Amino acid sequence: MTREDAIQSLVRLEQPLDAVRASLNAFEWDWNGPPLARLDGRQVASVLHRYSAGKVSGDEVEIWANLLECREDIEFEPDAAQAIFDLANPDLQGQLTEVAPALLSRL
Repeated sequence: MTREDAIQSLVRLEQPLDAVRASLNAFEWDWNGPPLARLDGRQVASVLHRYSAGKVSGDEVEIWANLLECREDIEFEPDAAQAIFDLANPDLQGQLTEVAPALLSRL
């Protein structure tokens, strides 16, 4: 899997996160090229809708957000960047059951 494939899979949350993490760990953290993916509010909302429908767990959403947070190889729209911060930091921002409805209304 190429770095771009791994990043695209992560953004779309289309593979098990352990497999995506293993793929990403094969590459250096630092990135000096153009973004390999773009994350917008619709994509975050899609994951939150999947969570609400019981298709992904709260733990998976938090892990997903942590894997995305601060990546240099992904371009983040401002709303998506804030949502990822909120989802990756439940101790600071609140539990997903509390945060998800507010995020969905914003996105």
